[in-house]
Amino acid sequence: MKATLIIPDSVARRELKARRRSRLTWKADSPGSSSGPGLMAYANGDILAGFTFRGLRNTLGATIETTNPEKVCRALGLPVGEPGIERG
Repeated sequence: MKATLIIPDSVARRELKARRRSRLTWKADSPGSSSGPGLMAYANGDILAGFTFRGLRNTLGATIETTNPEKVCRALGLPVGEPGIERG
């Protein structure tokens, strides 16, 4: 599965020094994923939480482009069909 967090260019993004594109990885073998849906992690191992994604989406216009939106939604603990998580 491919997944990329995309933050459109803006003054706020540059001030926060946020990357425009960050590859995400689905992890099933993490202690926090024992319930089954897995977790979404950045390349450095930091976990992306659903509330963090919603904050990035609502303030910076972030989206996640993925080959499996349903799996990403479940891993983030968000309802399937969550705005901003798109097939691509």
